[in-house]
Amino acid sequence: MKLKKSVIIGISAILTFAAIGISSAAWFQISNSQTIATTGSTAAAYFAGGKGTETEPYIITRPIHMYNLAWLQYNGEFNNANAPYYFQIGGDGTDYPVVPELNMSGYTLP
Repeated sequence: MKLKKSVIIGISAILTFAAIGISSAAWFQISNSQTIATTGSTAAAYFAGGKGTETEPYIITRPIHMYNLAWLQYNGEFNNANAPYYFQIGGDGTDYPVVPELNMSGYTLP
């Protein structure tokens, strides 16, 4: 009787570990096969617009844009001496709003 009970416990343990192993392997297989579609650009993510060139400077219309500029500069994103970057506070009123004053109250720059 004791042998029968230990065999049943052993088989149950093997089946439990097998089920956990199979489900874990399936979970990792599914999670690793996911593809994340990303879109966007630095200009769209950090500034109101622009490409950073002399003819299309990055446009800063809100305090968060100036904050992003400070952090990007701090992290070395604009340290390429061969490619100057251009910025403009406010737009011309057609594509981006005119900004007479950029109120940075409540923001601390790095």
